[in-house]
Amino acid sequence: MGKNCVITGANTGIGKATAAALAGKDFRLLLACRNKEKADAAAGEIIAATGNKNVEPVILDLSSFESIREAAETIRNKFDRLDVLVNNAGIMTKTKKESKDGFELTFAVNHLGHFLLTNLLLDLLVRSAPSRIVNVSSEAHRFARFDLSDPGITRSWSPWRAYANSKLCNIYFTRALAGHLEESGVTVSSLSPGFVDTELGRDYAKKKSLLRTIMTLFAKTPEEGAATSVFLASSPEIEGVTGGYFSNCRQTKSSRISYDRENARLLWEESRKMCGLV
Repeated sequence: MGKNCVITGANTGIGKATAAALAGKDFRLLLACRNKEKADAAAGEIIAATGNKNVEPVILDLSSFESIREAAETIRNKFDRLDVLVNNAGIMTKTKKESKDGFELTFAVNHLGHFLLTNLLLDLLVRSAPSRIVNVSSEAHRFARFDLSDPGITRSWSPWRAYANSKLCNIYFTRALAGHLEESGVTVSSLSPGFVDTELGRDYAKKKSLLRTIMTLFAKTPEEGAATSVFLASSPEIEGVTGGYFSNCRQTKSSRISYDRENARLLWEESRKMCGLV
């Protein structure tokens, strides 16, 4: 049997395309998704397309610490080893909302939820080494205006700022975690999938709008957008490579501010407190 992998947000878009590609490589997959009906449907479609029957859903609501803890326990019960964790799920809300634990929703789902899930599965990943953690960020991180005193943006909130900041957090998390996992055999990478035609973008692009036209003409398909995630999850070329930022299956430079080690350290410490890990 192939390697064991968990993918968040795997019922649609890049996550589903990543799952399908890895299923074709004989991975055993858990699709960690909020909506059971959609997750069941995605699992069935992937099984039918690939012939790999080792694909099943796990209910995970990244806006709820309780759900994340329950999902982590389920994953532990299903897998005695975890070779790859792909933190793929992401949202961008049109209006400011709070998570079930009282944090700004985009920050909670895109960063805190994955931060907690990863930490809850970390000992399993270490025991399974060599193993990999793949964090799906975005080129949107280059537009972040991140304030560590206000990570959830209680002031001057906008959908784009919240999303960009959360994607910068993904890179800070990657670099801080890579430092904590030195010599453990677990590697951590972040990536940009590029401009992809997914449900996240469609929420902002009405059928007859200019943005929708641009997406139709120029955006990558979910399969093309998933290529770097699949590469980081499965390629022997990057064995032992950790802490990097990738695009189009190649390591590249992220924004200047994303290399700020002190920001990464402080975000790590604050995130631990927010998630109740201290």
